[in-house]
Order: sequence, then C-alpha cells, then structure tokens
Amino acid sequence: MKTHILTSIGVLAVALAGTASAQLGDIKMPDKLPGVGKLPANPTSCTGLKGDGGARIEAFIAASARMQKSAASLEASVADACKQMAGELKVSAAGNTKAVCGRVATALKAGLKVTAKAKSKTVVTYTPATCTVDAAVSAKAAAECSGSGSGSTGTSGSSGSAAGACKSQGQASASLDAQCTPPKVDVQGDTSVAVDASAFTRATKAVAIGLPALLTANAKAKLALKSATAFAGSAGGAVKGMGSLAKEFGAQMVCIADRLNVAARGAVQANASISVSVQASASVSGSASAR
Repeated sequence: MKTHILTSIGVLAVALAGTASAQLGDIKMPDKLPGVGKLPANPTSCTGLKGDGGARIEAFIAASARMQKSAASLEASVADACKQMAGELKVSAAGNTKAVCGRVATALKAGLKVTAKAKSKTVVTYTPATCTVDAAVSAKAAAECSGSGSGSTGTSGSSGSAAGACKSQGQASASLDAQCTPPKVDVQGDTSVAVDASAFTRATKAVAIGLPALLTANAKAKLALKSATAFAGSAGGAVKGMGSLAKEFGAQMVCIADRLNVAARGAVQANASISVSVQASASVSGSASAR
C-alpha cells in the first residue's frame, strides 16, 4: 500500500512538468515549474499557506498528523496494558507492541490451564466494550480535514479529490475518540484446579490488570480500521489532486510536496498502528478466554 501511495505522489511531480528533476525525500520534483522558472535548491518556507488552496493543503496535512497521533496513542495504550501484564506474568516486556502482547498471550494460555477435574475449562469470561461513534464528530473532523468550516468536504477541483479521503479520515478519527462502556471481566480464581497454581495466580492477576484496557482498545480499533484503511488507500489520490495548486504557490510547491508526502505516509502509518492494536489486543483476549 505504501508503494502505491508514493507512486501516486510521484505522478504529481511528473505532472508539474520539467524534464530534469531533483530528488526530495520520496518525491521526484522538477527543476522548473510552468510559469515559475527554475526552483531554488532548498525551499523551506511553505507553512502558513494563504488562500483557499493553502487552507485545503494545511488542513489535509494537519488532519493526517492528528490521526497518526491518535492511532499511535491507541497502540501505546495496548502496549502499556501488555507491559503491565508481562510484569505480572514475569515475561519480557521488551520489543514492540506485537512482540510484547504475543509473549503475554502465550504466557496466559499456559498459566490458565486447569486440570481435568475442573467443572469448567473456561477461567475468564468477559463482555466486550461497546463503543459509539458520534456522527457530528465525524462530520466535523472531515470538514476540518478538507479546510471547510461548514461540515462539507467539497466536490470540485482539488477539494473534490480530497473529499473521499477526508470523509474516511473523519470516520476513523471519530472512531478513535469514541465513547465506550467499559467491558466486564470475570475471572474464576480457584487455584485448586490449576495445572500450575503459581502460574495460574499470576495469569489471573494479569488478566484483571490489563484485559479491560485491551478490550476497550480493541473495540475502538475495530471501529476505526475500515475507515483508516480507506484513508490510507486514498491519501495518495488526494495529494495528486492537490498538484493542481502548483501554479498558485510557485516555488513553494517543492516543499509543499514534501509535506504532503509526509502526510500520505502518516496515513499509512496510522492504519498500521490501528491494525497492530486490533491484532495484539485480540491475541491476548483470545488466549485469556479460549480453553
């Protein structure tokens, strides 16, 4: 997916014209722009862009950054819960979210084993968190992404190109900020039926410490994943559509393109973080409840 997005941005650069080109980050930019002339080697002044076009560009970049931050925060909450559980289980808390939660899942599965005399093989039962997305929050986020204060993402020109991406971004952002009813977790702590009483005690304590937070994170991440994937897939097209603004900003378009490239990659990273949150939290909750 990342390759696809960067390729789309590369098309933006080629469309700006010019036979010779300079490499800037992941984007090939031309040495000249139509009606602008030769570009400076290292233009850096492309923040606080003015006019309608500038507002759209700044809004899209800011929206991508906000979503990346929210997605990273969600993944961090998953990692923190798994690290707390790892401490109780006496397994390593080193590594990334997937690695830590994977070790926790394995330790839980082993620690919660019960003997054949147990009346039930299920030690942990839970009711998942229930999360509700506010449609008004979603619409507001989409409008902010498109640079519109009216709640509309627009349908013409470069705004039209970004409309679909901004709608997906708004839905994903609202999902990450959804209000959730806490999950209910019930642990049967009878060590007399445990295969290993010490490991069983550690595992049940770990479940009580971290599983509620993981269930809430999983609910939010699952709500956001579809829209985040759509945003990541359409971000490149939105950036390409903004290439029509090149003449308006002249030489500034070189570093604007670099900033847009960062925004597109941020959309991909946000999607990756949300995917990790879904997978890691699901692996732990599955190991806790499956027998």
